[in-house]
Amino acid sequence: MLVSALEQIGSTMSIPDPVTTATLESDALYDLCLALRTGAAPQTNDVHLSDHSLLVITGANNGGKSTLLRALGVAQLLMQSGLPVPADRYASHPVGQLFTHWAREEDEELVHGKFDEELDRMQQIIERLRPGDLVLGNESFSSTNEAEGSEILLEVTRALIGGGVHVYAVTHLYDFASSVQDDPKLDATFLRAPRSDTGERTFRIEPGPPLATSF
Repeated sequence: MLVSALEQIGSTMSIPDPVTTATLESDALYDLCLALRTGAAPQTNDVHLSDHSLLVITGANNGGKSTLLRALGVAQLLMQSGLPVPADRYASHPVGQLFTHWAREEDEELVHGKFDEELDRMQQIIERLRPGDLVLGNESFSSTNEAEGSEILLEVTRALIGGGVHVYAVTHLYDFASSVQDDPKLDATFLRAPRSDTGERTFRIEPGPPLATSF
């Protein structure tokens, strides 16, 4: 039923390859949730990590970065449930656990500030992590200033990668992304959401190093 609904809007699903040695190799991946919500075929993207454990996605605001991150998480869960995935091709080895660290709104009960709340959630994730797990981070530690947020995110990322955890991170923190790029031990793959000269967003995420502006 799900496959038929997607075929009606021009989107397809495929049988994934869970025995690959690659961390992730995917062609024409799209956000299943977005397709079902809008009733239209979304923009697809290719993600090729080979055996890299760290993916950093940067670029223009409202350029499709968070949508791609969600697509990656949903596809991984579907594959590990023995189901088709929203892509023309999807090959990834299974992970142990999948955790998300998404930026949230201010605590309405004023129990924690946004930054304290982010730190607390990350600590809870770290306490449960094991080698081979996957963490999806969307604008982690963006609630503080550039220098502090970048330093904390960099130290957390180094610890996770060093502990055998896979990390896919969307970020506007240029200091963090630049430091990752300069650290050969992290061996990261970089994708970037482009912006045209007229400000148009294509939602096509392309390979590319981080820029010092998010437009």
